[in-house]
Amino acid sequence: MSKIFIAHAWSDDENYSQRQLDFIRKLELELEEKNLEVIYDDNTVNKNTLNQFMIENIRNCDVILSICDKAYLEKSEIDDSGVSFEIKEITEHNKILNHQKTNKLKENHEKQKTNMIQEPEIVKEPEHDEKISDIPTPIIVEEIEENKNNDSASKNEIILENKTKMSTESSPIKEAVQEKENIIYESEIKDFVEQNSSIPDIKKEATIPIKTEYKVKKERKFIMPKINIPMSVRIAIISSVLLVIGVGGFFIHNIHQKNKYNDIIEVVDRSTNQKEKIKMLHQAIDILPKESKAYEKLLDVYLEDAVFSSKEESAYLKTIHQNWDKVKKGDGYGNLSYEIGKAYWYYYEYDDMNNEEITRMKSAVQWFEDSLKYKSTAKHHRIAKIYCEIGKFNQEITLNVKEGTDKGVYKKYYNNLKDLLEIGNSNTVASLELYKLTVNSIDTYRERFIDDGINEEEINQTKQDVLYKVNETSVVTEKEKELKNTILYGSRQ
Repeated sequence: MSKIFIAHAWSDDENYSQRQLDFIRKLELELEEKNLEVIYDDNTVNKNTLNQFMIENIRNCDVILSICDKAYLEKSEIDDSGVSFEIKEITEHNKILNHQKTNKLKENHEKQKTNMIQEPEIVKEPEHDEKISDIPTPIIVEEIEENKNNDSASKNEIILENKTKMSTESSPIKEAVQEKENIIYESEIKDFVEQNSSIPDIKKEATIPIKTEYKVKKERKFIMPKINIPMSVRIAIISSVLLVIGVGGFFIHNIHQKNKYNDIIEVVDRSTNQKEKIKMLHQAIDILPKESKAYEKLLDVYLEDAVFSSKEESAYLKTIHQNWDKVKKGDGYGNLSYEIGKAYWYYYEYDDMNNEEITRMKSAVQWFEDSLKYKSTAKHHRIAKIYCEIGKFNQEITLNVKEGTDKGVYKKYYNNLKDLLEIGNSNTVASLELYKLTVNSIDTYRERFIDDGINEEEINQTKQDVLYKVNETSVVTEKEKELKNTILYGSRQ
């Protein structure tokens, strides 16, 4: 597998850097679909080892692609910048390649220099049923003496005169001349005349003379132009050309894949067969493994019965882990991890779960932490933070109590519960699970809440408000009915 190293510079403008990173990730997707390995600094590389990262990957890559924006060019002028270091490594890496290319150009030119004009076909007299226009054009080459009286006159000029009415496009000499960029050599002309001195002059009475002049050069020397262009500019020019040519094709392909992907998603939305929906969503994931929409839809299919079973969990995680590196690099991974966290928090059911709520929270927290890390939407980011704090509280509170370090944590926990209640949830099961957690927490930590400064009347009012909402909630499924009854009749008044 060929390796491509993408060189770029981080801007002081965070928004600009994020847009650049999004572009690189899209480009990476296209290149990986071409079976190319893409390497670049995605801002997760340790800054202390960044130079070593560049050395190892630049020297081991097959192609270097530089994004030479304003930030890159500005930093290239700073001697001690990472970009300057990177350019030095790129320059060193390309010395051998550039030398090989130069030698190849020289070799090809020498081959062209030694090539002779191909011998033209002999023109035959036309048969009675042949048209004159179908016959190759015969050529007469005449030598014109040097005009000694005119200092500005060109020496050794050759006039090629067409003696027939026929088209000159098929003329052997013309084709040869065009191939040689309108330059004919004296020795070649003599050879041509000697070889073709017997060519018949056909239909002279119908000819319209056409004269084309060519200057004869006795020798041709290959001169390699020496252009003093800074390496940073060379890289910028080459990279820009590559990007214009390559990225255009990549994005056309990407549009086609996107359309195919979206078509599958649309069919899934209209389908009622769970097995068929799962099958089609796996097809969509194979097309664009970075896109999060198909993973979210697949999760929705598993949650149609408001249960995220251990069997469904295993199948779902297998699908994600098969494309793990690509999934995490996708733009929607922050929101996807948020939805997975909610699935564990509210719907996860594991066989023989002794402590159901703690098990759910423990499994959910790690996904909510990913949601925070990979920048979900602002709303999801806020809620994910609350879920993380509530989950960690329930995981750590027993140990904190034993160690005597629980003072002050209850007030924050209470406020997080209140925030979730204010945000609300459109799903009935999720809402009932939150109501259940709130009522149980008040019953368990009432005195702790009061010790941390929460007014008792406020605590009582919060519980009554929650019980009222539970009583007003319309339930349909057996799970919804079970949850409602547990909250209303299983709680302590």
